[in-house]
Amino acid sequence: MLICHCKKVMDSTIREAARNGAKSRGLIGRVCGAGTGCGGCLPAVDEILEDVRDESAVHVSPLRILGATG
Repeated sequence: MLICHCKKVMDSTIREAARNGAKSRGLIGRVCGAGTGCGGCLPAVDEILEDVRDESAVHVSPLRILGATG
């Protein structure tokens, strides 16, 4: 889905950038340009960043959690 109309950036591009370390609006802007035009897409960029953070949290091994807490 097209997220940034100014720079023609798709949601998949933003997700890939976030998964590869671009964890903020500024870094997303530097990597793929999203959010650097009118800014109208920034709420959607924020939502994608949150989704990617949530994906990372889900992939934490339960054994790691148990080992870390006792």
